[in-house]
Amino acid sequence: MDDRRAGIATGRSPQEPIGIGSGIVSGQRILVLGSEGYVGSRLVRRLAALDDVSAVGSGRSAGGGGPGYDYVRCDAARLQAVEPLWREADAVVSCVRGSNGPNGSIVRNARVLAHCLGQWPKPLVYLSSMAAYGDVEGEIDETSPLKGDLGGYSRAKARADRLLEAEGATVLRPGIIYGSDGWEWSGRFARLLVSHRLGDLGAAGDGFCNLIHVDDVVSAVVKLLLEAGHHAGAYNLASSGRMTWNEYFVAFAIALGAVPVRRFGSRRLALEFFAAYPLKVADALAGCFGVDKERRLNRLSPNLIRLFGQRLLLVSNRADGLGVAWTDVGDGLAASAAALQPGR
Repeated sequence: MDDRRAGIATGRSPQEPIGIGSGIVSGQRILVLGSEGYVGSRLVRRLAALDDVSAVGSGRSAGGGGPGYDYVRCDAARLQAVEPLWREADAVVSCVRGSNGPNGSIVRNARVLAHCLGQWPKPLVYLSSMAAYGDVEGEIDETSPLKGDLGGYSRAKARADRLLEAEGATVLRPGIIYGSDGWEWSGRFARLLVSHRLGDLGAAGDGFCNLIHVDDVVSAVVKLLLEAGHHAGAYNLASSGRMTWNEYFVAFAIALGAVPVRRFGSRRLALEFFAAYPLKVADALAGCFGVDKERRLNRLSPNLIRLFGQRLLLVSNRADGLGVAWTDVGDGLAASAAALQPGR
């Protein structure tokens, strides 16, 4: 179904991007939806540390505030919850993760944002994902089609991305967001590398990893909002060049002291593939009993194994124009390793 006819009218037809490029003036209010998440929490803290803006965080939990910024409990997939916050803000950033599916919270959040953008235009930065491009390979820039054919998350992000870019939002499509506090792409892999359940995957790990440090994602958002002269639209974010997953795992293992790095053949990967479902069930049960994710069994899912071999190279030339001093991958991995293994 066309998202414009899916329950929330956008209020206007597609037009030129809004708001980005003039720069936020002193004292303006920036709302961060999803400020409890990995990127959102860092972003709202960065904004709170600035003298010339007022930061407001929001999320679904009862308490998610911090020094220097207000926090409002809000379900970002409900128009009634978002509308009053939107109307009070001078600019909005959505870092909401949400659920997959054609009517999951990712898509519903996008519909809400599109409606608000149509009724009360203002700068909106939406955190999408390279997953929106789907099952493609080669050099991919922002003009590449959004196939969204790599599962529910990919489809939902592609749908949300298309809707919001058409409505004039600035859309960021980061690659793999890593950093010292990131469990998904740093902490989880560190645990697997230290336990020697991950290493050089041979041909199965020759895909491009498209890393981007979490602090660089935050810096890109701040540049877009606060500096004049930038343009709205879509921005790919990746700073690791042609680095492969194998190179990432080896470099991270060395930084962690998890050497020698183990090499995995097709037989071991096949075992991981067949063990994925039982481990998923065990992980879900552990979650039901309140076991922290850092203490649960880790698994290499079929989607992860597929990702490790995908030769998709994000072209981020447009983002280079933002003037962000991209974090060197070696420095980023060293800092991540030090944070994950203090005192090693």
